[in-house]
Amino acid sequence: MELRLSLAPADLNRFRRQSVLRAYLQGRPRNRVERGLIGDGEDARPYRLNRSTYPLAGGTWTAELIVSHGELGETPFCFADIRLLTGPGDPLCALFEAMAQAVPFAVSRLDLPLLLPGRLPVSIKGKPPPLDAGMSAAEAFGQIAASAFAISTAAPDQVPVVMSRTK
Repeated sequence: MELRLSLAPADLNRFRRQSVLRAYLQGRPRNRVERGLIGDGEDARPYRLNRSTYPLAGGTWTAELIVSHGELGETPFCFADIRLLTGPGDPLCALFEAMAQAVPFAVSRLDLPLLLPGRLPVSIKGKPPPLDAGMSAAEAFGQIAASAFAISTAAPDQVPVVMSRTK
């Protein structure tokens, strides 16, 4: 399982310092800085990308969190990739839910080339997936993923927006 989460650059420090996330950190992050140009000719824009890779582990799973932030031209951006390396996805889904309570983020297809003017795909809102309070986190996540997949195959040039909440 791999998810990209977009978050407001102003929320980055709160996102990284969440106690629920820190409980699963395993060691120090690996940090890297990249600089370059994205685009061709007159559309080329400079970027700076700071990337930190954090190892995570719970009782039955391991994952990595890759936090990327910087600027494309004058525009700040921030996103995080979370990759499940081993084990079941249920605990990681529960971690996402707990993190979302403290700092807002969204599942995203955000990529640096998409930040260039005129290159952002159009977002669409699909039919809400069928969720009920008796579902496990894995069942609910499966329904949300299936709904996003159905939307993306129906409109491949658009970004599906699937947000669900059950109590």
